[in-house]
Amino acid sequence: MQSDKSNMRFKLEDLFFSRTDNRGIIQAGNQVFQHVSHFPWDKLIGAPHKIVRHPDMPRGVFSLMWRMIQNGEPFGGYVLNRAEDGMPYWVYAVVLPQEDGYISLRLKPSSGHLDKVIPIYEQIRRQENDNDLKPEAARDQIVEAVQQLGFRSYQEFMTRALCDEVASRETKLGLTRFELRETLTRMLRDVGELETLAIKVDKTFAKTHQIPYNMRLQAGRLEGSDGPISVISGNHRMMTQTLEEHLVKFSRESAVGAEEVRDSLFLTMVVHLVREVTAALNKEPRLKPDTRDRENKVLTELVEAYETRAVSEVRGMAERVRRFGDQCRDMRRMMSGLELTRIMCKIERSKFSGEHSGLDEIVNRLASAQENLSAEFDQILSTVAEILQCSEEVERAAQYGNWANVA
Repeated sequence: MQSDKSNMRFKLEDLFFSRTDNRGIIQAGNQVFQHVSHFPWDKLIGAPHKIVRHPDMPRGVFSLMWRMIQNGEPFGGYVLNRAEDGMPYWVYAVVLPQEDGYISLRLKPSSGHLDKVIPIYEQIRRQENDNDLKPEAARDQIVEAVQQLGFRSYQEFMTRALCDEVASRETKLGLTRFELRETLTRMLRDVGELETLAIKVDKTFAKTHQIPYNMRLQAGRLEGSDGPISVISGNHRMMTQTLEEHLVKFSRESAVGAEEVRDSLFLTMVVHLVREVTAALNKEPRLKPDTRDRENKVLTELVEAYETRAVSEVRGMAERVRRFGDQCRDMRRMMSGLELTRIMCKIERSKFSGEHSGLDEIVNRLASAQENLSAEFDQILSTVAEILQCSEEVERAAQYGNWANVA
């Protein structure tokens, strides 16, 4: 397999559109699909979509695609096709399930992801040919391979790839930048940052676990078992236990919805491309009015459904982020007790003359923990504010009809 750099028939500005029934039989398509495939219309309509499949494509890719779309999920991936005259051409394909079949959109890859995918496909295809690797096993290997590229799931990979392909296409063709993509990408980054920051809070707080015990030891040396420092250490221990219970929930709820934002981003990119395909399809002189009306209806219904779903995903995630921000503020108030412990401990320390390095160390550790936790909670609340601002931009875009602008 090689990257497609010589296919002049397939240009970066071209977008494919084809529609099939539930069995994958072609029902309709646009002129780009027919032109690049080089098949006449009478050989395309009514034929299985695999008529354009290149024999070098791993069967595992199609196993993965069918599993996703039959579960009602959109699929995105790199596919090597072959025209009737034998010409190979790569596409980034998006396959979308609908009520009575599937819609496929394809664009020409230009982002650089394809160069990473080709060696994976080649290796899997060799195993399919030489070792009789079954499609299901090949499918699993594809998922593992993209995870080794640094993606947590295939869905994360296909979303990043689609975004990067659209961004690369915009840059190279001088198209208007799609701002909503950047908004959702920023939101996805920030949602992931919340989990990272919550882990930092957990680790910082863990460093204070031994403080009550060390404080009790110091109290025993300085004042016996019932002095003020002993009381302070007992109160601190009870506060720590309460905080630990809240921290478990805090850490769990920091995963506020990365999958929802990712799915919304993918669907938004799909809507963006469908709108462009629809605008181009309406300009094709070959289409009869009834055919144009039918395909317009199909594509319009898809856009409306995906817009609604994408906005709903963002709205639900934003509500969870809002609740997480409230929980963060509650945790911050609870952890302010660490500062009170430090002040009281420092006051009691001043009553003892001479060197007491153990008690001094406790005071310093409490001060460090308080400072670090305060900074981490500031970062979390700042990130929460950024996410909520992004969600408001998405809501405004949906409200004012600028959900997926087309250059």
